Amino acid sequence: MMGIHHWFLDKIRKKPPVRKPEWQVREPEDRTDPVEHEAFAEEGLDNGGLLMGASIRGKNHAHNGRWREDAFHFDQIGCFTMMAVADGVGSCSLARVGAKIACQTSVDCMKDHLANVADASQLEESVLGECLRIAMLNAIDAIEEEAMLRQTNPGRLSTTLILLLHGLSGSKHLIASLQVGDGVMAAADSSGNVMVLGDADMGEYAGQSVFLTSEGIRENLSQRIIFSVEEDLRHIVLMTDGIADDYFPLEKKLRLFFEDMEHSVLNRKRPIKSLENWIRYDKTGSYDDRTLLLLSFCNDRDSR
Repeated sequence: MMGIHHWFLDKIRKKPPVRKPEWQVREPEDRTDPVEHEAFAEEGLDNGGLLMGASIRGKNHAHNGRWREDAFHFDQIGCFTMMAVADGVGSCSLARVGAKIACQTSVDCMKDHLANVADASQLEESVLGECLRIAMLNAIDAIEEEAMLRQTNPGRLSTTLILLLHGLSGSKHLIASLQVGDGVMAAADSSGNVMVLGDADMGEYAGQSVFLTSEGIRENLSQRIIFSVEEDLRHIVLMTDGIADDYFPLEKKLRLFFEDMEHSVLNRKRPIKSLENWIRYDKTGSYDDRTLLLLSFCNDRDSR
């Protein structure tokens, strides 16, 4: 009986708590093509909107001493706002270079394309779609040219790219979007209804994505373009999978995301500082780079 008693006590005895491994923050040993570990930007737009961007190095990249491989870029001209977000492929040594080139090239191309357009109502959907398609093609060309200059394979610069073009004509919001790879683009109205503005495409195998350097991308860009005209528009967001994966299923969780943006970011005295704090949220299993662009027409901030 004593043996059974001791066995029982051993079973119920509390085990010492398992210590979770601590995340380390390390600098990359490869100092070529450096990028900032964090990037933040805020701009009040001519159309009354507020546009903010945020990008941080993920815990995994920091722990392993690697660069941030996400990128974003935006600009405005007249009544148009151009937005781009990219997620460089973690297994590719020059992914951060490809992501940066893709964002800057595509936005600059869209801006040039719309430089002489004074009114968004002058443009048909086909013109906006062609603007996006050409911008995406220019991004692909720029990556291939950079690879040629470096005498390397373009695959080393592999990246996703999601583009969104917003135009305001009177009370109508014109939206055109184009997506290659994973990530999420979405819009919300004043009632909290959410509309996803792109399809995250995957590769042939589970967990495999599609990139600008993937075979056959050039040929089907027109089929990927999504158009929308909205009179009730409150927010638009573009985000890489480092954030998007934390908000599945999208139909339910994105509504919570936009509510959180209003409460925790947009209704604060300094929205960009609040966004800098928000994007560092702690969630088990979420350790990738995080990047988003948020365009808001939330008038509540005017009363702060």
